[in-house]
Amino acid sequence: AGSFAVYDNAERLTQRLIGIAPAVIDPVTVQGRKMYRVKLGPIASVDEADRVLEKVIKAGQGTAKVVKNK
Repeated sequence: AGSFAVYDNAERLTQRLIGIAPAVIDPVTVQGRKMYRVKLGPIASVDEADRVLEKVIKAGQGTAKVVKNK
């Protein structure tokens, strides 16, 4: 749903989206820089993922995308 360099920004987005689907903050290192990715899920099906994505975009996260975990 989003990626942030500042944890508090990731936390604010998580709180905004928690009513749409379970949300977590996933800390990662990208090019040596700590980032905080906000992810929603698990989501059971592609159809449900599409519905969740639509709600997330309507909530203001226009760059959100569906990513399948390995």
